[in-house]
Formats: sequence, C-alpha cells, structure tokens
Amino acid sequence: MSCIKCISEETKDFLLSISPEFSATIEKIDICDNDKEIEFDIDGKKKKRKPSAYNNFIGQCMKGTGKGIKDCAVDWRSKK
Repeated sequence: MSCIKCISEETKDFLLSISPEFSATIEKIDICDNDKEIEFDIDGKKKKRKPSAYNNFIGQCMKGTGKGIKDCAVDWRSKK
C-alpha cells in the first residue's frame, strides 16, 4: 500500500485551489524538504487479517495430531 508522504508547496496550493472540499486532508500532508513535486511512502507490507476460527482449528489440528489438511477439514465439518 502506498500513500503520499509529502508534496511541494506549489502542488499543495494547486490541490487546495481545485478541490476545496478536501482541504482538511490536503492540509495534513507535509511539505517535501527535497525538490520533489510529490513523494510516496511505499510500505510494501500487506497487513494480515486476523485468523478465522477455521484457520485456528486447522492449524492446531495439523500440529497437534499430525493429520493432513483434508482430514482436519473433515473434523471441522463434523464438529459443526
């Protein structure tokens, strides 16, 4: 995921002039110290979702019993 890290003063003024409805958001963006018009902050890391009950069950089943994923999936279905 990437987002705007900073923008130049000129770019900020331009954005404020053409889209006043986003002025609060635009004002929060920092001014770049270097001579770039815009700089993106690229994280590169995708946020993980919280494991579901199914994921937790399958993981514990496979680690605890040594069964394969198919056998653990059958156990999950019979549990319900």
